[in-house]
Amino acid sequence: MNSPRLFIDSATLLPRGLPRLLYSAIRPLVERACGFKAMNDLYARLQCPGMTAPSFCEEALRSLDARVEWPDDTTLAPLREWQGPLVLMANHPFGGVEALALMQLMERLRPGKWRLFANSLLASVPELAPHLIALDPLGQSRAVNHRGLAEARRWLDTGGLLGVFPAGRVAGWHAEHAQVLDLPWSDQFARLAASAHAAVALLHVPGTNSSLFLRVPLRWPRLRALFLPHEMMRQSKPIVRFHIGPLMEPALVSQLTRPGHAGAKLRARCHLLAEIQPVSTATPMSKPPDIAPTGAPSAMQAEVEHLTAGEGHLFTQGRFTALLWQRHEAPQLFHELSRLREITFRASGQGGGSSADITREDDYYHQLVLWDQEQQRLVGAYRLGITKEVLAQRGQQALYLNRVFHIQPAFLEQIGPAIELTRSFIHPDYQKDPLALSHLWRGLGQVCARRGIRSLFGSVTIPASVSDASRAIIVEHLRRHHLEDESLRSLIQARSPFQPPGTAHQLIADAHAGDFIESLRDTIRAPDGTPRSIPPLIRHYLSMNARFLDFHVEQEFGNALYCLLRVDLQKAPATHLRRFLK
Repeated sequence: MNSPRLFIDSATLLPRGLPRLLYSAIRPLVERACGFKAMNDLYARLQCPGMTAPSFCEEALRSLDARVEWPDDTTLAPLREWQGPLVLMANHPFGGVEALALMQLMERLRPGKWRLFANSLLASVPELAPHLIALDPLGQSRAVNHRGLAEARRWLDTGGLLGVFPAGRVAGWHAEHAQVLDLPWSDQFARLAASAHAAVALLHVPGTNSSLFLRVPLRWPRLRALFLPHEMMRQSKPIVRFHIGPLMEPALVSQLTRPGHAGAKLRARCHLLAEIQPVSTATPMSKPPDIAPTGAPSAMQAEVEHLTAGEGHLFTQGRFTALLWQRHEAPQLFHELSRLREITFRASGQGGGSSADITREDDYYHQLVLWDQEQQRLVGAYRLGITKEVLAQRGQQALYLNRVFHIQPAFLEQIGPAIELTRSFIHPDYQKDPLALSHLWRGLGQVCARRGIRSLFGSVTIPASVSDASRAIIVEHLRRHHLEDESLRSLIQARSPFQPPGTAHQLIADAHAGDFIESLRDTIRAPDGTPRSIPPLIRHYLSMNARFLDFHVEQEFGNALYCLLRVDLQKAPATHLRRFLK
């Protein structure tokens, strides 16, 4: 009589020869203690002639009393609609139930037309074997891995759907991050997808194994493997959820693989999915007041003509005119400026929630404005605090950023003649016109040249419509690559410092070490996961060799993140400086 087939033979986890021979004496005890017997008994109950892989997965999850929370049709639609080769890459928190659930998910996407990378033990299960491609996650069999990758490439070349856990082994405790994370992802799966011109979707499954399992050191992979059946059988009603990231088309996949570290980049983005999730909107926000009505166009045009004829005229090029003035010199123009500021800030999730954006500093700061002569419209503006004048007339407490950051007087002394830059905006109708921002910057350069300015300091705002996880990615990049010297940073402190959530921002910064900030574009998302962009002003300031000082969350401005920076014009690249000051 044939002995029943085992789901997992624990002896295969040990090297052949003497280790297996010695193990045979204690095998029954180990298998009972580690859950192998319970798992093999479960497998014996599940066996049924002609059972398909989807049915096997369904029955196994039911027997384990596991619950799978399936993504809705809207989330799955991009994956279903993609007609070419597609690779699903997921983290590996448990070691068992998520693999069963992933196979069921792939069956929902492409019934019968999918494959999953799996270890050789799982791939030998008859009910699952037709859909599995064997790999050796411990790296003991290069031949198995070579054959598996070749088979996967042939499958993708047919336009197939392929699932993979790129870590190869189950997640563990990472002391440096004080968190359970996936083990490093191999680059080979990203290269496989890129070479097959496949799209990639990342899936994050939340959850961890027991503290007992997590205590087993990562450097003992065979011992961790021995404990996995116990983990799978002990879990009480495990829940499997899939957080699915946006579809990454082949061009982006190829882009991520070219500089290297593709596995690390994808792993970091997978963990980012856990930190960017839709937030509850059960409590409706109060409706802000209506925007103040516009003033008389003829009155504004008259003020523009008056300013153009005086010292406030900086330049005119084509239809654009740059002007520098104060509130009392052009009250109608200031009214239009304040309402357009509020319109623009609201559109990006910022603003003070008033009918017009006005603060006390507007009474004595200068306004740098770009005016469209043809359309007779205000294009955009900067608010300038010329520190020499403000300090002499009103003292340091009159600086706007002094309310937001603790600024020691020594900071202002060390940076020399400076302009504080705040409340910058480009009207939404002009944000796609590259001349708008470049001409506004040219106007700023004219002010600097005329007044002998040596430094610019101000904040780039990142609105709350960008998730905290994505804002943390930007901040981490700026801190690692564009931080001001400690001698100046020690003189400034945010009053409400930004607190990054989670660890994904650190993983992404590690993976993108040495890359430009633009390489992070696909990681910038709203709290609900919709794409957002890196503020264009960050790129412009970085082109001037800007250095960042600190990061503050301004509750009175829609919880915008203020990224405080300084530009030393004497250290700006010569090519950019010539263009800035021309």
